[in-house]
Amino acid sequence: MLDINQWVDQYTAAVRGAFGERIRFIGLQGSRGRGEAKESSDIDVVLILDRLDTEDLNYRSAVEALPERALLCGFVCGWPELVRWEKSDLLSLLLDTKPICGNLSGLLETIGEEDFRRAVLAESKSLIDE
Repeated sequence: MLDINQWVDQYTAAVRGAFGERIRFIGLQGSRGRGEAKESSDIDVVLILDRLDTEDLNYRSAVEALPERALLCGFVCGWPELVRWEKSDLLSLLLDTKPICGNLSGLLETIGEEDFRRAVLAESKSLIDE
């Protein structure tokens, strides 16, 4: 079975090589973040940069040599784009992401009671639709 801690270290080194100090946050989501993964489970990684530029398309080349590269999914986002997300989606991100490096401080303070309500309703609806 893939040692996710070792893999995350390799991933972090690879993206640090490409983006350096521009990295604001790296997090692990999904079954690997919850410790429920199977051998074939995706590796859902969140990479938040200080900003997102067209030059950042080099992300693919930065991670292509990683072991189990075919399992890597998730997303890359700039901080300015992230703070404009729908607040109930931000709440889901905060609750479902295991921090690897950096933090998402400041985001929770932007989420109000109505945003919490929408997040709960959206989650309830998705459970009913299943």
